[in-house]
Amino acid sequence: FMGIPTPNIFAGGENMHGRFEYVSLQTMERAVDTIIGIVAYKD
Repeated sequence: FMGIPTPNIFAGGENMHGRFEYVSLQTMERAVDTIIGIVAYKD
Protein backbone atom coordinates (compact mmCIF):
# COMPACT_ATOMS: atom_id res chain seq x y z
CA PHE A 1 0.00 0.00 0.00
CA MET A 2 1.00 3.61 -0.32
CA GLY A 3 0.40 6.22 2.35
CA ILE A 4 -1.67 5.80 5.48
CA PRO A 5 -4.44 3.15 5.45
CA THR A 6 -7.82 4.76 6.13
CA PRO A 7 -11.39 3.46 6.35
CA ASN A 8 -13.85 4.24 3.57
CA ILE A 9 -16.60 6.14 5.42
CA PHE A 10 -19.85 6.51 3.54
CA ALA A 11 -21.31 9.94 2.85
CA GLY A 12 -24.78 8.86 1.77
CA GLY A 13 -24.67 10.21 -1.77
CA GLU A 14 -26.81 8.81 -4.56
CA ASN A 15 -26.16 8.94 -8.31
CA MET A 16 -22.55 9.94 -7.64
CA HIS A 17 -20.96 12.29 -10.17
CA GLY A 18 -24.13 12.26 -12.21
CA ARG A 19 -26.48 14.96 -13.26
CA PHE A 20 -28.94 14.11 -10.49
CA GLU A 21 -26.50 13.60 -7.60
CA TYR A 22 -27.98 14.22 -4.15
CA VAL A 23 -27.43 13.47 -0.48
CA SER A 24 -30.21 12.71 2.00
CA LEU A 25 -30.06 14.74 5.22
CA GLN A 26 -31.07 11.67 7.26
CA THR A 27 -28.26 9.63 5.72
CA MET A 28 -25.72 12.38 6.42
CA GLU A 29 -26.89 12.46 10.06
CA ARG A 30 -26.37 8.69 10.32
CA ALA A 31 -22.89 9.07 8.83
CA VAL A 32 -22.03 11.63 11.51
CA ASP A 33 -23.37 9.30 14.23
CA THR A 34 -21.23 6.47 12.83
CA ILE A 35 -18.09 8.61 12.79
CA ILE A 36 -18.73 9.79 16.36
CA GLY A 37 -19.17 6.15 17.40
CA ILE A 38 -15.87 5.18 15.78
CA VAL A 39 -13.99 8.07 17.38
CA ALA A 40 -15.53 7.44 20.81
CA TYR A 41 -14.91 3.64 20.69
CA LYS A 42 -12.80 2.31 23.55
CA ASP A 43 -11.50 -1.22 24.00
